[in-house]
Amino acid sequence: MAKEEARKKTGEAMLLKDEWKRAPKERGIFETEVAALRSTVVEPEANRDRDIRRGSCAARREIANGFQEVLSSLEKSKYADDLRRATFNAKKALADNYLDVLISLKEKWEKKKAAADCEARLKEVMASIDLLKEIMTNNLLALDELLHLRAKEVELGSELDVMTVSDFSVGKLDLPQISEDLPEEFFAKVPSEMNEPSDEAKRAGGQFEDGEFDAEE
Repeated sequence: MAKEEARKKTGEAMLLKDEWKRAPKERGIFETEVAALRSTVVEPEANRDRDIRRGSCAARREIANGFQEVLSSLEKSKYADDLRRATFNAKKALADNYLDVLISLKEKWEKKKAAADCEARLKEVMASIDLLKEIMTNNLLALDELLHLRAKEVELGSELDVMTVSDFSVGKLDLPQISEDLPEEFFAKVPSEMNEPSDEAKRAGGQFEDGEFDAEE
């Protein structure tokens, strides 16, 4: 690698040396070409000066007339330019005034639109506040009613526990048992009124159903 780099640098040095040797020759050629170009430029200038010196008075008069026409044309052109410039400035001022009016109208419209949007949002917020107030009021009323119902539930449950009675079906009553060994004379001694139910017993019998009493609270 070191040899290749040394060879490469040597080649570059030789190229630079050759270019340095060619530089004076190329400079001489360039100076020669510049001198030739100068000669070609100097000759037309000399011819032009000679033609001007040889010009007659008529040519000078013609030139003067031409200059006069040019000056008058320039004056007319200047007047036209001034007129066009004044017209342009007037139109520009009018357009600027219209633009100012449009900008003012746009700003007012944007402010009005922003105010309308703000008012709409304010109404929406106020409606939401009213709705939340109503919901909160209803929730408080519902909470009070729930607490009242729960207290009533406990109260009625306690009353029900106190009022609960045992089953009083006829089959579960502790009635005295009649012995089947009693003599027939015992039944003969029972008055006939005991065998037939009284009117009160008949009325009370309507309150029995399937051997159970109707309990009334």
